[in-house]
Amino acid sequence: MQHTDITQYNIVVFELRWDAPGLVLSRLGVSRILISNNGL
Repeated sequence: MQHTDITQYNIVVFELRWDAPGLVLSRLGVSRILISNNGL
């Protein structure tokens, strides 16, 4: 049980590290869309 908890924690941490750049890019993309819409 303890081993599975550790592996699940490692998977969550890995996913967070892997998704971090994607989240930043998506936020930049959304902000660009909002800026372009406001510009129009």
